[in-house]
Amino acid sequence: MLKIAIIAGEPSGDMLGSRLMHALKLKASQDIQFMGIGGDNMHQEGLTSSYNMDILSIGGYSIDVFMAIPKILIIRQKIIKQIIDFKPDVFIGVDAPDFNFYVEKKLKQAGIKTVHYVSPTIWAWRYERIFKIKKSTDLMLCLFPMEEPMYLKENIQAKFIGHHLADQIETDIDINLYKNKLNLTNKQVFTVLVGSRKREVNSLGTIFLVH
Repeated sequence: MLKIAIIAGEPSGDMLGSRLMHALKLKASQDIQFMGIGGDNMHQEGLTSSYNMDILSIGGYSIDVFMAIPKILIIRQKIIKQIIDFKPDVFIGVDAPDFNFYVEKKLKQAGIKTVHYVSPTIWAWRYERIFKIKKSTDLMLCLFPMEEPMYLKENIQAKFIGHHLADQIETDIDINLYKNKLNLTNKQVFTVLVGSRKREVNSLGTIFLVH
């Protein structure tokens, strides 16, 4: 049996992680035991989650974020120990770079192979982060095709695997059809993407709708 530890820190990561777990089960020639941290989607794919993912699904600079930091640090140390005791064949960190890269670094030092799924936007800003990634991550799974050669250039193993939503989202959209359905014939239509964290939706959703 293969043993895989995997951590996702927010709903979008839970979605990506569950799809990755599903694909791994289809490809594997033997059963896989999953443990780590994830949400409902990853649980449905067989994850035994050691902690509630919601504690990691925070962002911004509110007082709630700062109050959660001590608990997050405690969970981080505990999950590292639990993963080492689990002795997985590989660890996969799904996004959540501030949390997962530290975990990966400690696990790599302990002799565990590490994979990170979703590259930080080093192509947009703070490219130097790639050198810290090199110390913690054995393989980077990339969402965008231009990311793979950037990592290979720095002698970091990387593979472009894309985003599963690219196969699910309708690309040839009939805007007039939807305008007629919603009685918006004479209106301009926008797509609103406020994020996946509950805090993001609660704090930004109203602003987007009002303005």
